[in-house]
Amino acid sequence: MIDLFQARRESHEARELGHEFKIQEGGVSLEVPRVEGQAFYPSGDAPRMTRDGTPMENIKEGLADLPKAVGSAGAGLVAGAAGLPGDLVSLIGGLGSALFPGDQGRLEAFTTTMTDISEAIGSERFLGLYTDIVNNAGFSEEDKKMMLDVAEGSSFFSIPGAAAVAKGGVDTIRSGVVRAGEAAQARLDDAAGSTTLAAGGDMETAIDKALSYAGRKVRKSGQVVGAPPGINSQKTLDTLRVNLEAAAKEGEPGRFWYERSGKAILDALGGDKEEAEKLVQAIAITSATTGVKPNFDHALRAYAQFKAGRPIKTGRFPAAMSKRVQAVFEGTDWEGRKTNNFYINLMREIDPTKVQGVTADIWMMRAFGFKNPDGSPYSGSPTDAQYTFVEEETKRIADRLGWEPQQVQAAIWVANKAKDEGTSVADAAFDYSDALLNNKAQISWESIPGRTGNHLPEMFDAPYEVQQEYHVAVSKVFLDEDGNDLVAKELGIPTPGDFEAPGYFEGKVSPGTQTELAIPKAGGTKYGEVEPGALDLMHAYAAVRGVVMKQDGVGFHRPFYNATKTDSQGVLIEIGRQFSERETKQLGEIMAELSGHTDYNPIAAPGGVRLINFAFARKNKDGSKAMEDTWFSDDMLRTNAEFHALVKQAVERLDLDDDAGVKLGTFNAQEGYVGNDWSVNKNGEDYIRAASSAGSPDLQRKVRSLISKLTARIDEVDRDFSERYGFTRNADINQEYRGQGPVADGPPQEAPDG
Repeated sequence: MIDLFQARRESHEARELGHEFKIQEGGVSLEVPRVEGQAFYPSGDAPRMTRDGTPMENIKEGLADLPKAVGSAGAGLVAGAAGLPGDLVSLIGGLGSALFPGDQGRLEAFTTTMTDISEAIGSERFLGLYTDIVNNAGFSEEDKKMMLDVAEGSSFFSIPGAAAVAKGGVDTIRSGVVRAGEAAQARLDDAAGSTTLAAGGDMETAIDKALSYAGRKVRKSGQVVGAPPGINSQKTLDTLRVNLEAAAKEGEPGRFWYERSGKAILDALGGDKEEAEKLVQAIAITSATTGVKPNFDHALRAYAQFKAGRPIKTGRFPAAMSKRVQAVFEGTDWEGRKTNNFYINLMREIDPTKVQGVTADIWMMRAFGFKNPDGSPYSGSPTDAQYTFVEEETKRIADRLGWEPQQVQAAIWVANKAKDEGTSVADAAFDYSDALLNNKAQISWESIPGRTGNHLPEMFDAPYEVQQEYHVAVSKVFLDEDGNDLVAKELGIPTPGDFEAPGYFEGKVSPGTQTELAIPKAGGTKYGEVEPGALDLMHAYAAVRGVVMKQDGVGFHRPFYNATKTDSQGVLIEIGRQFSERETKQLGEIMAELSGHTDYNPIAAPGGVRLINFAFARKNKDGSKAMEDTWFSDDMLRTNAEFHALVKQAVERLDLDDDAGVKLGTFNAQEGYVGNDWSVNKNGEDYIRAASSAGSPDLQRKVRSLISKLTARIDEVDRDFSERYGFTRNADINQEYRGQGPVADGPPQEAPDG
C-alpha cells in the first residue's frame, strides 16, 4: 500500500517534470493536467490506487479526519499558543492530512472559507498566519513546500479542478468546515455586543466571523444549501454576491431605514421606550403582505383606539391581528420579541442591546433571485434553509462594507423595490418616519388668554415682544424636563413636534404655535375622516390646552391631500417659508374684506399657510348647509369652489416681503373647534364636555389630572407677569383645578372694565 503523502509527493514530482498524472479504476479516472508554474495534488476523494493499478484501501481508512489531524499535530501548532481559534488550526491542519477534497463543491467550501478569512484580516496578515501554522505543524519539508505552494499561487487557494471526480467518499473537509463554522458562530453568540470587526481590529473576532459563514457553503448535489436554484458553483455564488453588493451600494440612501423609523417613533412618543416598543410591535404584527404606509396606518389606528379606551379593530386581517395587538398593548408578552427580525430591526434605535438579525421578506427574497415554483415573482415564506442563506450572505456583505446587517438588508430591499416598481431609490426608501409625517394633524393655539375670561386683559395691547416673552414662558409649562409635550405624552398621542408661527384670530396677530399630532384616518375611508379614537384624543388635547391657557377656543385640522377639488374645503398657500407677522395680518384682512366675516383665519403650515372653509361657513354643491345650526346667514355661506376662487383673489392682492413664488394646492380636512365662554363657565365646562362626549372614563380622568397639574405651573407664570408688568389676574376662573382657593396671595384681583 502506498502512503497518501507519498502519493501526493509523487504527483507533485510528476508535475514538476512536466508529466501527466493518471489513475484509473473501473470507469472512473482522475487526470491531473500540467499547469505551468502551479502545483496540483490528487483529490482525497478519488479512488486510491497503487502505481501499478492495485486499488488502495478505502479512503475512510486512509484519511484522518480533521479532529485527528489536529490531535496529531496540534502540539506543534503555534496558532493555538497565539490564542487563535482552534477550528482555524483544524482547517489548515486538515490540508496536511486529507489532501484536497475531490468534490469541487467541497473544495470550494474549504477554499472560500479560507479566502473569507484572508479578506477579513488582510491577505498579507493571513498569509503570515497560514505560513506559521504550516511551518510549525510537524509536516515534512516536502509537505510544507506543497502546502505553501497553494498559498503563494497567483490566486490565494485558487486551484485547478480535476477532470473527473470519484463518487461517494468521506466528507472530511466538509465536516471540518461545518464544525468550524458552528463553533465560531457559538463563540460570536457568546460574545454578542462585546466584540466588533473593524480594520486593524480584533483578529480572533474577524476570523470567527469569516468561519461563521462556513455552514452555508456546504453543497448537496451541487446546489448551495438554501440558495435559489442555479446557485450550484463557486462561480454562480460569486456572481450572486457581486450583484447583491452592487444592489446594497445602489440602495445606500435607504441604508438607515430601520434607524430612521425607530428614532422617529421614539421621538414622537417623547422618548418613552416602552410606548415606542408597543407601537413597533403593532407595526410588526400588522405588517404581513402590507406596504409601509398602510402598515403604519394600521398600527397607528390601533394605538389611538387603545389610548382612547376603544376596542381595537385594525390590520389587513383584523380578526386575528386586532386580538394580538390588543394583548400586546395590555402587557402580554409577544412571541415575536425574540424571533421576529423585522421587529428587532425596528428596535435598533429604541433598544440598541438587541442583537440584529436580517429580515427576509418578499422583496429580499426576490432580490436574491427566489421565485415561486411556477416562475412567478416570489410571494411565499422562506424555509429555514433559505432564511439562513439570506441571513448569512447578508452578514457577509455587511462585514465587507463595514455596515450592520440590517443596513445591508435595508439597502438591498430599497434598491430592489425601486427596480421592481419602476420608482427612484429615494421614493422606494419611504420608511415609517415618512409615514408618520403623512399622518400629521395640527392643533393651533395662542398663549394670550381669551377675552371672555377677563384674565390678563392688558396682554392684548402689550408690545409684541412682551407677548412673545409670555408665549415662550407658557410653552414651557407644557414641556417635561426633556422638552417633550406633556399633554401628548400623557394622552398617548405621537407628536412629530411643533413649530412657532404668527397666529391670527379676531383680526389680531399674536405669537402662536402649531402642534403636530400623528392622527390616522378612519379604516375603510379614502379621505376626510379621522379614526374616531384619534378624534377623541384630539378633543382631549384641545380641552387641556384650552382650559389651562384660558382660551376662548382651540382649533385643529387633519389634512388629506388626495381629495378631489370638489371635496376640498382647504387651500394651501405655499411660499417656501413661514408667513411673517405682516403677511399673516395682511392675508387675514384681505380675506375678511372679501368674505364679509373674520372666520377665514390663516393657519400657519410648513412652508406657508392654510385656509379652511369650515363647516359653519360652508354650503354644499347643491346649496344645502354643511352645518344646520350654523350662526352664519345663508348669503354668507360658500361652496368649496367659491371659497377657492376667493382665496385666489386674496393671493393676487397679497404683497409678500420678498419675491417668493406662490403655489396653491387644495386638500380635504377633518376639522374641529372646541371653545368655552369663560364669563359663563368659570372652569372651562364646555371644553370638558367636548372631551367627554365620546371619550372613555379613563381618558376623562387623564384630562382632569393634566389640567390640575398644569394649572399650578401656569399660575406661577401668570403671577410673574402680573408682578412685573402690572397685568390683572382673574382668580375666579379654574378654581376647581387648584384645590386650594385663589391663586393670588390676597383677595382676588378685579379686572378693569373693558
